[in-house]
This record gives sequence, structure tokens and C-alpha cells, in this order.
Amino acid sequence: MVSAHVWAMSHGVVELFARGTPGARAPFPPEDLLEAGIGIYLRGLGLIPGDT
Repeated sequence: MVSAHVWAMSHGVVELFARGTPGARAPFPPEDLLEAGIGIYLRGLGLIPGDT
């Protein structure tokens, strides 16, 4: 289930940036968006510690 969610999130980021809009106007690169999203997801599941 976790891998399916990460794949879905990755697919969404690719779709946003590959089409040029709205990704072209994003204030951050796609890899940062994906890394942050995965971090939030894993913290929510309690699989990695939260930021202190």
C-alpha cells in the first residue's frame, strides 16, 4: 500500500511538471515537492520521526 501511494504521488508530480502548467510556475523543483510529500506521508504513518 505504501509503495502504491508513493507511486501515485510521483505520478501526480510528473503530470504537473511534464505538462508545463502549473509546474512551470512552481517556486520549487519537482524533486523537492516529491521529497516533501513523501516525508509528510511517512511521518503521518509514524514510519519516520517528525521534525523537532
